[in-house]
Amino acid sequence: MKSDCHMISVDASCMDCGYSLRGLSDGMCPECGRAFDSGDPSTFECDGKRPRWRRWARAPSLWSIVPLISGSYYLVNEASVPGNELINSMIYPLLFMLGAYTVGEYVLRCLACRRDANRASLDLGTSSRRGKRRWCVLPLCVCLIVSLGLWNWPLHARFALSRTAFDHMRTKINAGANPPSGYIWIGLYRVQIHDIDGEILFSTGHALVDEYGFIHGKPTKCPVAVVERCAGNWLAVQYPP
Repeated sequence: MKSDCHMISVDASCMDCGYSLRGLSDGMCPECGRAFDSGDPSTFECDGKRPRWRRWARAPSLWSIVPLISGSYYLVNEASVPGNELINSMIYPLLFMLGAYTVGEYVLRCLACRRDANRASLDLGTSSRRGKRRWCVLPLCVCLIVSLGLWNWPLHARFALSRTAFDHMRTKINAGANPPSGYIWIGLYRVQIHDIDGEILFSTGHALVDEYGFIHGKPTKCPVAVVERCAGNWLAVQYPP
């Protein structure tokens, strides 16, 4: 980095906090501690000029992190319920475009930070240190999404937390109680209970053409297709409406 031999005479401001740097020559923003070079306009922002590449040399912004976390949460929540509704499947292309944009921005920021390493080593502020945590968000979300393709752990975890409630309701119905009408909450699932040829099926709703839900034990009377074994003898199943 060049040594500061003259003061900034333009209307310059810090790229991090926006503090005015006009008249300064010590190479350090007094507000946030970001280093700048008075002889290198790419290290500070000038009014009326397009920001230089160093503006990207920082941790990912909240504008990219929050949608990424929200999209990952959505996918995990969808995976925890057997089947996908039509309206939900239409959201997947949007999530893909959001992920592509986030990855592209992440790579761009990594390259900018690499070029900006010498200047960044002189920073005294704490904002850049706090921002380091944001670099972990994308790798963690990618690992989370990849894990869904290897094993549907959200479905197993959510049903495990709800299994006691399902067992209790099934026991009551087998003892002669009438199944509740309409949708009710059983554990962490909103379901509708059907009696199909003596088989008690807990429906979680429509998914494209067929319906999905949970059933205890391998069905012998109603035509269902087993999607996945959840816990014990409980199965996630697909069946025609």
